[in-house]
Amino acid sequence: MYQGAFLEHVNLNLPIEKSEVARDFFISVLGCTEDARPKQMGKEMRLLWADCGLQQFHLPLVHGSTTDIAPQRLRGQSTLALKNRNAIQAALNRIRCNPSIQVIEIDEDGGITPFAVRIQCPFGGVYRLVASEGSKRFLGGDDDSKGHPMNPHPSLSEEETVVGIKILNLFAPQKSLESIASFWKNSLHCDNVEIVAGSVVVQLNDSQQIIFEAREDIEDYDGHHLCLYLPKYEEAYRACEKLGIIYDPGRFSDRGGSWELAQEHKQFRVLHWPMITSAGYAHLGILQQLRPEDDDPSYTLELELRSLDHPSFPCKK
Repeated sequence: MYQGAFLEHVNLNLPIEKSEVARDFFISVLGCTEDARPKQMGKEMRLLWADCGLQQFHLPLVHGSTTDIAPQRLRGQSTLALKNRNAIQAALNRIRCNPSIQVIEIDEDGGITPFAVRIQCPFGGVYRLVASEGSKRFLGGDDDSKGHPMNPHPSLSEEETVVGIKILNLFAPQKSLESIASFWKNSLHCDNVEIVAGSVVVQLNDSQQIIFEAREDIEDYDGHHLCLYLPKYEEAYRACEKLGIIYDPGRFSDRGGSWELAQEHKQFRVLHWPMITSAGYAHLGILQQLRPEDDDPSYTLELELRSLDHPSFPCKK
């Protein structure tokens, strides 16, 4: 039986005029697998899903505006698991052939091949590739009843594909760490949350972490979001409702801000957390429009929160 919360996807808008750059980076260079479902939905010209085993990067291809910013990127870095050191070396060889990708750091630990590589992508995002020795399929093994086929780019072998999103390191102001920890533990009901050496470490499950690192200066929030599955789904909804942060992005007909819709569609969204004060509010607007700066909390992130009963949950319960 699956235990814990589950990070499923990271959503980052990318400029439509650079769709081939995006496809080349995520599929040909990193070794993610291009998901066939956008094409099946007739949306392959506007949407790229890059599978990392049972997790994904959702990459809407947009023209860019004040409400659909592109490119978006995490304020931090994504750590992706590859199968072994040979896969890391193969990825490094591909990276070195692409002048639009910057190699930031290589960890070799005295070995012949590297066990980790940190890079900056053509859109400014930072990714760390780490070896996950002996993992045939990160988080779930061969259990993949909801899609995510292992169908690598023709230039890659199955051994060279990304097998999971392992860690998200997110930058946040020092003053928000205690309320971030409280939010993930008491509102989202993640059991394993600690403040360690100036960071909030959220252990979602046996294989995945989200780490909020204290930084003096962080970039403005650009509207990207994370999607997670929560075991204590109703408890999380009620806690977020009490905080006043249930959010209707206005992009979909089935994502509204009521418990009835959250029950029917087994998902809801929150935005603008955590509150440093106890006031709180719900911004039920459209297109990720944010409140004026003086009303914002010190840290903002949109979360798409789903029940384990959601039809897209990829693991056996």
